[in-house]
Amino acid sequence: FYSLDKKDIVREMMRELFKQLSDTKIMTSDQYELALFSVLQAVPTMSIDIPLTWRHVADFISYAHIDKYVSIKFLENTKEVIGANYGEKIVARIYDILIQKEGIE
Repeated sequence: FYSLDKKDIVREMMRELFKQLSDTKIMTSDQYELALFSVLQAVPTMSIDIPLTWRHVADFISYAHIDKYVSIKFLENTKEVIGANYGEKIVARIYDILIQKEGIE
């Protein structure tokens, strides 16, 4: 996830890469979630060098859910994975995006 601190286009390209891996069945939904789980666990550490890590990870997870690669259950467990501070920020950002993009309330 070296692309977190890069430009928006680089982050978009990472989302597209994951989308292609899933669409071509190279990566299953379980593998996708496992990869994101690993990234979530690293958020506190990555945030030392990249303060907006939580925001970029939330954006990535939101679009993964919109594209049907990540379950709502995964979203609900986000806060427990990394703790309250970053977890609350990530969950709030995810739901803000879902409300904007899908009208979920």
